[in-house]
Amino acid sequence: MAEAFGIVAGAAGLAAAFEPCVQCFLYIQLARNFGKDFATCQIKLDVLRVRLTRWGLAVGLGENPNPQAPAPVPQITATEKELAVLKEVLQSLRDDLEEARRKSDKLKGRLPESTAQEIGDPDAELSERPRRIHQALAKVFSRRDKCRPTLLDKASWALYRKGDFENLIDDITTHMGNLESVFPAMETAVLQQALVQTSRQELSPIEDREDLKLLSSMAGTSDIALVQAVNDILKSKGDTWRNIDVNTTNSFNHLGHNFGSGETWSGASTWERINISGSGGKNHLGHNINISGLD
Repeated sequence: MAEAFGIVAGAAGLAAAFEPCVQCFLYIQLARNFGKDFATCQIKLDVLRVRLTRWGLAVGLGENPNPQAPAPVPQITATEKELAVLKEVLQSLRDDLEEARRKSDKLKGRLPESTAQEIGDPDAELSERPRRIHQALAKVFSRRDKCRPTLLDKASWALYRKGDFENLIDDITTHMGNLESVFPAMETAVLQQALVQTSRQELSPIEDREDLKLLSSMAGTSDIALVQAVNDILKSKGDTWRNIDVNTTNSFNHLGHNFGSGETWSGASTWERINISGSGGKNHLGHNINISGLD
């Protein structure tokens, strides 16, 4: 039987494979020609940067600058085989990032000089809401980043085509899923719980509900732990229905949630300035709760 190691104890061996992946992320930029897709693409890139460092913290790679953050997951142990798989996945992630850079360099040489030099600045290109999200995620990443450029003095590089970006995002998302599911089911569940908890803390500076909803929408399937954390935060904040005009003529209108058996809700709900007009219909301002076994 293969000897088992605490994942934190085995983290030193993983660092040599992990840190170059984080460093590769430092250099990725997006060209301005992404146009209307620039915001979504930039946020997805930010999300995956943070996701990688979040996983690293969970398995003991690096120190979290947040003293209130969860400690590395002590319940997880890794066999020699599992540690080897983790290193292999990290190497594959690095290879894909490097391959994307090489393809970008080749493409850049064929582009008009003006296009090749038009790199998007998120702080300038993004509208107010996406810019707030980008800045919040960038702060999380920069606080955790302990990597420094190598003596090779690598330069930043840009993705110029949306198709190349989407392929890279798909590859990174797949590798991250593999990193998070190497362990047996019970240990993987513990790790996922820790990742969601850490993500909730990452998102604490984002207080606006609409910012959180936009972040979840932009992240999509690239970070399930983040999406779950957003859902948890939104539930805790509750809901507000405000300044809504309702025409109740011969109709039924419901402003609220429908909860089934086993679902939980811990937030407060507020209805303000609901203007109702018409007749012959019904309105329900509140939640529907269906508990199994009760009418």
